Amino acid sequence: MLAGIPIAQPPTLYEDVYSSDSNLKKEFLKRTKFHMLLSGGNPKQTKEGNAYYFRHLKDKAPNEMWKHDPKSDKERIRVAYQHMIHKYIRCLTGNDDNLKRVLDYLDQEKLTEDTIVVYTSDQGYWLGQHGFYDKRLILETSMCIPFLIRYPRLIKPGTVNKDLCINVDLAPTLLELAGLTSPGAMQGHSMVSLLQGKSPTDWRHSQFYAYWGTLNHYGIRTERYTYLKLAGHPAELFDRETDPDQVHNVAANTENKPVVERLEKELQKQIREVEIRRYELPTSSGKQEKIHKARR
Repeated sequence: MLAGIPIAQPPTLYEDVYSSDSNLKKEFLKRTKFHMLLSGGNPKQTKEGNAYYFRHLKDKAPNEMWKHDPKSDKERIRVAYQHMIHKYIRCLTGNDDNLKRVLDYLDQEKLTEDTIVVYTSDQGYWLGQHGFYDKRLILETSMCIPFLIRYPRLIKPGTVNKDLCINVDLAPTLLELAGLTSPGAMQGHSMVSLLQGKSPTDWRHSQFYAYWGTLNHYGIRTERYTYLKLAGHPAELFDRETDPDQVHNVAANTENKPVVERLEKELQKQIREVEIRRYELPTSSGKQEKIHKARR
């Protein structure tokens, strides 16, 4: 599929992450293998062994790397991206083909009107943004997930909603659609009113995010900003209105001081609402992670 046809590149594919003003991106680069050309991680991971390019350089047909100048970093990143994105498209096409089989069966059995179909994922995925692949970070491409739902009895075809939802909203939504009440201990809010084109006045203004692993970090995402905390480093701020590709961390900019203060209050509010204890937050650095593992 699409053999030999170049796929459009993301604007930040060749971003110089080593020189980034974001410690989140720099630490991710240093401590993982999830870059097209560069690799960090544990001592067993060598620079020229675990990055995408080197792991797939000798792949055989039909997945061989395209012809390129092996002395040029930009060329190596280019062919690594094309190699990855072509495989990704083939994978998604397989998903789509099989989803069609399910939808066709529902039509055939006359079950369409009474069946709720949800298409979603557990996370997003880097497709070359910042030179990365994989997921894990609070930044847009790895944090945002697809969410499509079809229920002809309730949802008008083509409806689009831009309110801030999170994955724990899915269970309360399905329960309400099934005529059941969500348990009091269940977090998240039903999205049924949103599916009907109505936005509640008390709907959330931010999404809480936390990741335990490499890298331990947490924060919030609002309609405009992404605000995060990474162990051992100052808080970071990305303004997605002025910088949709999230190239620059602008937390230190003087004019953003009121924004940071406001988002810090919102983050603390979210922590209270989620009822997560301070010691449960992903706040340890890489060094602390190793100490914790050793004690276990």
